[in-house]
Amino acid sequence: MSDHCPATVRLDFFGQIYELKADDSEVDMCALVDYLNRKIDEIEAGHSQLLPHKRVVLAFLSIGKDYIATQKKLTDLEKAYSSQVNKLVSKIDSVIAV
Repeated sequence: MSDHCPATVRLDFFGQIYELKADDSEVDMCALVDYLNRKIDEIEAGHSQLLPHKRVVLAFLSIGKDYIATQKKLTDLEKAYSSQVNKLVSKIDSVIAV
């Protein structure tokens, strides 16, 4: 967690206040709350006429979409790096074998 972020942060989730504590030292709670606030603002801006529970569902779907997209990017990067590593290992092996 970053030094400037308090151990407990507050999140206003569609009118409900939650106090969140970081149980995992690798989770930057301020970054998490900032991300959630951006998602909430996006939903509020585009769907303020919907009932609160429907806006919550839209927020969950949007967060889920971001998660799936990030997982795909990570998988693609892992494949690309693995391919590059394998090519480098082959080149090193061919030089050593000479």
